[in-house]
Amino acid sequence: MKIYHVIIAFIVGLVLSACSGSGGAAPAAVTDTYTGLYAATGGEVGVASVNEDEEYTYFFNGVPVDVTLSGTLPIGGFVDTTGGGIARHIGGTTYSYSRFGVVASFDGFTPGDTYTDGEVFYVGQKTSSMPTTGTATYGGYLTTLQDGEFNDATVTFTVDYAGKTISGDATLDGTIMTFDEDSIIGSDFSGTMLSGAAIAGEYHGSFFGPNAEELGGAGTFNDGGGTFGFSFGAKKP
Repeated sequence: MKIYHVIIAFIVGLVLSACSGSGGAAPAAVTDTYTGLYAATGGEVGVASVNEDEEYTYFFNGVPVDVTLSGTLPIGGFVDTTGGGIARHIGGTTYSYSRFGVVASFDGFTPGDTYTDGEVFYVGQKTSSMPTTGTATYGGYLTTLQDGEFNDATVTFTVDYAGKTISGDATLDGTIMTFDEDSIIGSDFSGTMLSGAAIAGEYHGSFFGPNAEELGGAGTFNDGGGTFGFSFGAKKP
C-alpha cells in the first residue's frame, strides 16, 4: 500500500493588510494564514488563508484554489469537487468559522483516477478569547490520502476549558487513533497520538469562532504499515 507522508500544517499567525487595486475595489484583508506541506516529501508548499469576507483559499502548486464550499453536509462530512486537474475534498462546509481537508492532483479525464501530490490543510478564524469554565464535546471528521484515495473517519474531542486540556479519538480503517490528553495554550493545542499504549504520532491545531465553537488541525500517524498525514475539524453541537 502506498502511504503518503504528510507533516502537519501549522499556524503562522500572519496578518496582512488589504491592497488597493488600480481602478477597482481593494481586496479583502487576509486575517489568518496557515502553511501547508507537500504530502510526499513534507516540503513547504501552498498557504491556506481566510480573509475578512470569510473566503477560504488554498494555494496548490501556486494556483489559488477556493476551499470555501458551503452547502448541505453530505454523507461522510465532505464535499468533493474537481476541475483544472485539481481535486478538492473539503470538510467543514457547513461550519461557520473553519475549513479542513485535502487538495490533490488528478488527470481529469478517466473516471476512477487516483489522486496524487495530496496536501492536507486546515484554516479558520481563530478564537481570540477562550472560554475559561466548563467542558465541551466536539464532533467532526478526519481525513487523509492513502493509496490515491481519500480516507475518512469520524472524530470526537473532549475539551476542559478550566483545566486547559484536550483529548480525542478516531477509528480509521479499524485503527484506533487516540489523541492523548494535552495542553491548550491560548487558542492553540498540540500533543502526541497513541496506538494502544505506544506513541504513534503527533497533532496540533486551533480553536475557531468567537466562543471556540469549532476546532481544526492536522497531524501524522503511524499505523504499523507506515506514516501518513491527516487533517481534521470538529464543532460543538
